[in-house]
Amino acid sequence: MVENITFIFNSKVALDMLLYNASKSEQFRKSRKTSRFIFISIILLISLLFIKFNLLISVCFMALGVISFIVFPQYLGYYYKKHFSKIIKTEDYKNRIDQSFNISFNNEFIEVKNNHIQAKHNVGNFEYISETNEYFFIKLKAGDFLAYPKEQINDFDTLKTYFKNICTKNKIEYKNEYGWKWK
Repeated sequence: MVENITFIFNSKVALDMLLYNASKSEQFRKSRKTSRFIFISIILLISLLFIKFNLLISVCFMALGVISFIVFPQYLGYYYKKHFSKIIKTEDYKNRIDQSFNISFNNEFIEVKNNHIQAKHNVGNFEYISETNEYFFIKLKAGDFLAYPKEQINDFDTLKTYFKNICTKNKIEYKNEYGWKWK
């Protein structure tokens, strides 16, 4: 059985949880793809308009369009990371940052509590559990995520075994996403 753990919900955990959640959102992925194609379409349209007036400017816009198509995903990754960094500085998150949480595990639920909250997350409400290089993420059927940073867990092999057993027993998907990285 996993012993109780205590971890600090710091700004890095909050940011990584928001980024992971965004990366798993189909709507968010579609939005990023749409933004990319709208941007390249505008550049190419401008290029086509200039083709009658000045071929050199038109070619420059086409080159800019190709470069933008390649670089735009990296820019969007940077932009959204900056955007989510601002979100965790808002009042909603400011009150949670740097708080200590005690987490207890059993076969029925995971209990998270501190001086301000107490929440029990029933194992039956887990959609999947994902392991990345730095975290265990639990996707709840309600759409939220729970994040457990490995660096704050003394014996994460025992926790990993616990999560795998929970998944097997309750037919929950366990994902190995060691290559996950915000892009």
